[in-house]
Amino acid sequence: MGWKKLVGLMLVSVWVSSCCVPVLQKQFYTTEYGSHRPIKSKFTLSKNPYQLKEGDHIYTDCIYKSSFTMDGSEKKDYTVFLRFFANGRFLRDVLNNDSSPVEQYNNLKKGSVGYYKVEGDRIILEEFMVGAHDCGKYHIYSLKISDDGIEDYETIKITGLTGKPDW
Repeated sequence: MGWKKLVGLMLVSVWVSSCCVPVLQKQFYTTEYGSHRPIKSKFTLSKNPYQLKEGDHIYTDCIYKSSFTMDGSEKKDYTVFLRFFANGRFLRDVLNNDSSPVEQYNNLKKGSVGYYKVEGDRIILEEFMVGAHDCGKYHIYSLKISDDGIEDYETIKITGLTGKPDW
């Protein structure tokens, strides 16, 4: 084999491995609402799902909201909410003006999904997210909780929350 063919074959191999790997190793599917879900759940917190206890200061009949402004090409305000379930699962999403807030809180096919557990004055969250150049990753982070709720989040009691998580 000539050196030109060998170099060409090497270049094609590098190109295929760098460009096609995310497609070949894709670990998620996309819901009808454009949200990503893992194909095979590999949440470390799902091995022993947390069962919410009285006194954890996390409530399943409440939404936890946080608002912020992003400075990109133009300033834009966002409101993120967290919804917790008694079986150790949670949903995180950004509110929009397309439908009522309660409809968005109850739409379990939209937003990021994950598991949580409470440890003392912290809530540990493990969330599945897909970035622009990855195949889906599990991110673990924690938030401080107190008698008032989750730090930097507003606790709002909501009537009409329905649905059971299937992740």
